[in-house]
Amino acid sequence: AGRAGLVVLRAVYGRFDSRNHRRDVRMEAAWPAVRDSDDSPCAEVTDAVQFMVEGGQLRLAAGCRAALPGFYDPAPEEDKALYVLYTFRGRLHEAIRRDSDEVLLPAETDRLPPQAVRVVDGAPVTASPGP
Repeated sequence: AGRAGLVVLRAVYGRFDSRNHRRDVRMEAAWPAVRDSDDSPCAEVTDAVQFMVEGGQLRLAAGCRAALPGFYDPAPEEDKALYVLYTFRGRLHEAIRRDSDEVLLPAETDRLPPQAVRVVDGAPVTASPGP
């Protein structure tokens, strides 16, 4: 995928915690706290999700995603969601889809405002397209 297509910056699959499901531009991708721990079990799936992008789209049917290539179930018997931070046409987007939801990206509703900042591998990523 070229820079103009759908580029996955970070994807995490894990327990869905509605308390942290907020779209607050002042926060640095608060959900999920991207680490494996007992209180926030999650699986890093960035490469696996990027591999599933076809024709500039990511399409996943509703249902448990633990069996998808590159995934595993970090929280058996619990509600889980897929978090995807991505760019599309150079603009930053953020998606959170529960297992019960179909995933169809890109989606205009995922687009972050220009002042949004997220952190990927310790480096800030902004919503404004670069030069």
